[in-house]
Amino acid sequence: MPSPSSPFRSPRLILLRLAGLCLFSGYAWLYLDKQRAPLTQFLWNPRYREPIEFLSGKNWSQWLATSSPTIDGIIRLFGFLFLFAGLASLTLPKRPLGIGKAEDEPTASPNLRTLDFLLSRTRHLRQWVGIGILLLASLGLGLHAWAVYESKGHNTTRLFEQLIRLATPCILIMATTIGLAGNNSTAWLMRLAIASTFVGHGLFALGIFPPPQEWYFMVGKTLALEPEATRSFLVVAGVLDLLAAGALLLPHPLIARLAATYCTFWGFTTAIARPWAHFTPAEKLYGLDPWLAEGILRLPHGLLPLALCLALMRPSRDPSSTGR
Repeated sequence: MPSPSSPFRSPRLILLRLAGLCLFSGYAWLYLDKQRAPLTQFLWNPRYREPIEFLSGKNWSQWLATSSPTIDGIIRLFGFLFLFAGLASLTLPKRPLGIGKAEDEPTASPNLRTLDFLLSRTRHLRQWVGIGILLLASLGLGLHAWAVYESKGHNTTRLFEQLIRLATPCILIMATTIGLAGNNSTAWLMRLAIASTFVGHGLFALGIFPPPQEWYFMVGKTLALEPEATRSFLVVAGVLDLLAAGALLLPHPLIARLAATYCTFWGFTTAIARPWAHFTPAEKLYGLDPWLAEGILRLPHGLLPLALCLALMRPSRDPSSTGR
């Protein structure tokens, strides 16, 4: 059984740690396989000519002609940053921010006091290093989201649908410092992030913004539906997504819990659908590269609603809750 100070004693916190691990592992896969990262097109975008020329010390023609090795190095650096962030998600200590002098000065023998003092300082250092890595990785996720936004015709819905992933590091930091209870600030940030993502999905599915063609392929192949039936299915899913997003923001815990349950099911389903729809034995790696990574990095779409559902069920019985 985990000790009281164990970072794995809370089911909710375990789910959030797994969300961080899956999120950053998936992105690390895409970035260490450099062809899958969208940063090349972003760093060759003439909209950012002036800052790129300033930072690189080259004119635009020189940058376009010579920047491929530099961009490859930047992408690989992001890949390793995401890899370390995945590890930090698992090891980030569960404790309030600050040194905590009351814990650092026990009334024990001098040797035990010294040992406790050193262990406390070690946990404090691990906490801040882990938070720093997660915050840096969050900036990387933000840059990735903006590059996707740029490459997809400046469709704001593309940003909305990524908010679960963008918010996951901050949610994990908050859960390890102030806890996760049904109505505290961590839970409300989760509600907002989940609702925003499902609003984005709903707008796409309803056709208010042109949905990705990949969605038609995945739904049609996974469920063996004809194009017209696929379209009808997406419309129904879009309506349910918008209803769930609205219900998540209601103060009534039962309604919010039902919405979180739906988001959990649909989040896991859409993540698994990526590798499932592209599984092809005749292709290299069974067609799973990069679709397995795309599925893994979307697992937080199910893990975060599941953690929220647990927080809304029994907010007072989980040792990760502080009630704030």
